[in-house]
Amino acid sequence: MSLNPHMLEKKAIFFIIGPSGSGKTTMAKFLADKLSFEYIEGDDLHPKANIEKMGSGQPLNDEDRWGWLYNCGGACAMQLDDPNVKGIVMTCSALKCAYRNILRDSLKHRPGSVHFIYLMAPKEVLIERTSARKNHYMKADMVESQLRDMQAPKDDEKDAYTLNVNKPPEESKDDCFALAKDILKKEETYKN
Repeated sequence: MSLNPHMLEKKAIFFIIGPSGSGKTTMAKFLADKLSFEYIEGDDLHPKANIEKMGSGQPLNDEDRWGWLYNCGGACAMQLDDPNVKGIVMTCSALKCAYRNILRDSLKHRPGSVHFIYLMAPKEVLIERTSARKNHYMKADMVESQLRDMQAPKDDEKDAYTLNVNKPPEESKDDCFALAKDILKKEETYKN
């Protein structure tokens, strides 16, 4: 059952974050559909040089990611300017707090509230899932470098939530939807 988009009084932005293999794309598409929000695939916003670098097995560094993060924030900002857009769900690894801060800063003057849902799973699960993917530039051997960079949200990141996705996909989806509804209700952006 999808939420009625007219029940939303203001816009919300959900960034589905985490390392490769955590299920960001699957979860974000599901959540966007359930909430009747716009979906944006953050991987599509990487510059060609980043995709080539990752495709050759080289991890990205901070310098590689800055421009991409601004692209992600800019894509959300453009969508928020559309009066028909009720909210956004975007995939973005946002591995470090500094990366999440860039996204927060890029949207602070826009009509919406920013939320991060960190999809957490053990390394073995991430590697297994990434290994099973076909035709994706992010290979399983890159998971290790992402986990080294990963800074799980801490308590002082009040807009960030952790979701354990080491369970069957349908259960994880249900948990994510319940979490998103709870966040929206707390903000009074969703009325039953």
